[in-house]
Amino acid sequence: MNWKRALLLCAVVFLLTFGGLAVYIDLQWQNDCPTTLSAYPADDENIPADELVAFENLTAEQQQQFEDALGRDRAEIDPSDWDANQYVRYDGENYSTIIATC
Repeated sequence: MNWKRALLLCAVVFLLTFGGLAVYIDLQWQNDCPTTLSAYPADDENIPADELVAFENLTAEQQQQFEDALGRDRAEIDPSDWDANQYVRYDGENYSTIIATC
């Protein structure tokens, strides 16, 4: 076997071995966990004014998700519907919202 053929064989073996390993590792990191919203009472003194949203200004879907998060500790959401680190003024109280994916 000449050196070019041996080099090609080594390259193919390398790519198959480590390419397959990379796919396996990638699949291990994928999950089917939903993105969830949680809401907790917030410290009123540290809330930036531009991050506080009145409950009434949320969309109907966001309002339902927020109420679900309060009632059940978390609610499944589409992350594109919410801004990260958003605060909501609800029923006279301020709440911090947290978006999480396991």
